[in-house]
Amino acid sequence: MNLLKNLEISSVKNQKNIYFFLFILGFISRTIISYLYGDRGLENEWSLLVTNLYNHNTLSLLNFNGLFVPNLWMPPIYAYFIYLHSLIFGLDDNLVNYVIISQIVISSFTSIIFYKMIKHFFSQKIAISGAIVFCLFPLIVYSASQISSATIYLFLLLTFILLILDLVNSNPKYSYKSLILIGIVAGILILTRRDFL
Repeated sequence: MNLLKNLEISSVKNQKNIYFFLFILGFISRTIISYLYGDRGLENEWSLLVTNLYNHNTLSLLNFNGLFVPNLWMPPIYAYFIYLHSLIFGLDDNLVNYVIISQIVISSFTSIIFYKMIKHFFSQKIAISGAIVFCLFPLIVYSASQISSATIYLFLLLTFILLILDLVNSNPKYSYKSLILIGIVAGILILTRRDFL
């Protein structure tokens, strides 16, 4: 019985070490790329949306003589993500740095979610190898350094898939809670990018 408990504790510690390794690997790689190639300022539609939200409390791209036309083109979640940072840190030149730091953290957690997702299908060795490849995949690393909803979208999409996989493999007694969570994540995904539809 003690051997079984020791194996379980060892397994949990091993998983935590894998999570920690993936997070640190993702964090370091994304930080380096962000320092070298990351965006330095809000531009184009994001600048307009966040400025209008911050100064006029309206999510709008167009202004006709003081009449702000509601935004129907850009999904709102990423604009509100930047806006939340502007409320905390202010609407200044450093805002982009704070947003990118948050994206680096979110993107680093995405590698862990990917690992947990592919562990449903493959052995631990293959899952770790796949998660490392995913963690260092150039486009994913680069996207965390850009002012774009790609990082949040990927995080939410993989979370959505992982929740569905967990639901399929879980006790039916707890499925209603999982379904509610899946619905919430799906709703946020729709508001993040239209691709999800």
